[in-house]
Amino acid sequence: MDEDWKGSQTCALQFLRVQFWAPLQRKAQMARPEAFEIWEAFETRPLSAGSSIPGVDGLPSRSMRRPRSSTRLQAEVEMNRAQAQLSELRKKLHAESREVERLQQCLDAANGEASHQRTLAQAAQVEIGKLHQRLAASEEAVQASQAAQDAAGRAAGDAERRLQAEIFELTARLRQVESGREMTQSDQIELKQRLEEKATYAATRAAEQGELAARAERRLMLSEPGASEGNLQHCLERNGSAVETRIADLIDLPLVLQKAHFSQLFDDPPRSRVSDLWP
Repeated sequence: MDEDWKGSQTCALQFLRVQFWAPLQRKAQMARPEAFEIWEAFETRPLSAGSSIPGVDGLPSRSMRRPRSSTRLQAEVEMNRAQAQLSELRKKLHAESREVERLQQCLDAANGEASHQRTLAQAAQVEIGKLHQRLAASEEAVQASQAAQDAAGRAAGDAERRLQAEIFELTARLRQVESGREMTQSDQIELKQRLEEKATYAATRAAEQGELAARAERRLMLSEPGASEGNLQHCLERNGSAVETRIADLIDLPLVLQKAHFSQLFDDPPRSRVSDLWP
């Protein structure tokens, strides 16, 4: 009885495998090749009693299965290769990220340098504007100094002409004295007073010329500190030489008059004439 029961059980299992497990095996092979290993175990391993699966005879245990198929091994190899490539790509990405950070730092430094250069250019533009303003102020000061010099020259010319007329008048009176007319004491006093007045007037004009020259010097010092000395010297030489010469002549004129008077008293010819001083 036991052998008949075992034989009928084996036949039933084979029938079930043929009728039901074969279609499922084909479907599993088409859907998922790696799951086909389960069904391969039924074909390669003989059915026997004492299976490791409780309640089912003839099914192989997990330890009796075949090794993994070549397809799965190839898939694992490909996966390992892909992981290695991914690791290399991550390393390259990290290196590229560091390079991008370095380039960004260089770009920030270049932008900072460009901003600094723009600031320097703006400061240079401001300095150029200040220099243009100083140049314009210097030109205005030079024009004002030139106008002051022209005015001083005209005033000096007027003073020189007036002094020349007075000197001609005094020269004429001296010639009258030399011709034989005696000069009285009142004439001498009047002549002396007029000479003192002319000398005072000439000194006043010289002081005015000095004040104009000082103003021109201050203007030139405010505009161009290096150019004031030469312009001032030129102004003094141009406008003050005639006045100083006439002042010296007026200072020496009383001595000439006294010599002429004494020479007339002692019947001596005059040693010096005013006409020799002012032709």
